Amino acid sequence: MCVFGCRFEPAVEWIEQNRIAGGKVLVHCDMNVSRSATIAIAWMIKYGGYTLCDACRHVKIQRTSANPNIGFLNELAR
Repeated sequence: MCVFGCRFEPAVEWIEQNRIAGGKVLVHCDMNVSRSATIAIAWMIKYGGYTLCDACRHVKIQRTSANPNIGFLNELAR
């Protein structure tokens, strides 16, 4: 079953599999504003124990240009 709708699930699962295997993952997108931030937030919610609000706050502190679009945030909030 997809936690966030199936749009983000494959990326989140891939990140977690690589983390467990001892690997590192660089999450990026064309502008490094919305898509990459959303994937990082999705992972933080599913595997990091963060709430949506806390994950957004943490990502924004780490990368001030992060600004996930409202559609993505609504999908994560389900």
